[in-house]
Amino acid sequence: MEISDVDLNSEDFKEILKLYLVESQPYKGFSDDYSNMYKDDRVKNFIKSDLSRSDFSTSFVSKREGPLFFLFCKKDITKNSLQIIFPFPNTKLVNITSFTRWPFAFCHLMLDQLERSGLDRAYGTIERKNKKSNYEKALIRFGHKMFEIQDIEGERFKKVVIKKENLIEAHKKLSRLYKKYEK
Repeated sequence: MEISDVDLNSEDFKEILKLYLVESQPYKGFSDDYSNMYKDDRVKNFIKSDLSRSDFSTSFVSKREGPLFFLFCKKDITKNSLQIIFPFPNTKLVNITSFTRWPFAFCHLMLDQLERSGLDRAYGTIERKNKKSNYEKALIRFGHKMFEIQDIEGERFKKVVIKKENLIEAHKKLSRLYKKYEK
């Protein structure tokens, strides 16, 4: 396993991102009902408007399978935290072990980005338009207590707060599971 910087211009990365956005549909405009040209344009715009503003763009790479998970974060100096822009798994690699490996990969990437930034906490908002309650349930189920989900007063979104000490504990537990599947 290793951590690698993401090349936003890579065609392989764009295909993985498009597949995730079409299958998961966290936002409107990503569906098999649209043409490939339209989806390609949406992906390029998403990269330009959202992902390119990240200070940290990394992927967790398995020696056997390639990138398992991607994480994009931006330093927020006013809140002394990392702002999570967009995390997502490589859905090309879905199999029975994915739900064990993805939480570990996210945890590993988040710890790395916190270390590199010199910060000890991160936050993000759950801004999904589709399958929102299922996503929240998955976060709680597979989150291994690495983060808290909080309501934001007056907003329809919820906030995810991650503390470094919780990540360290989750990382210890998840690394044992991950190592079993990488053998």
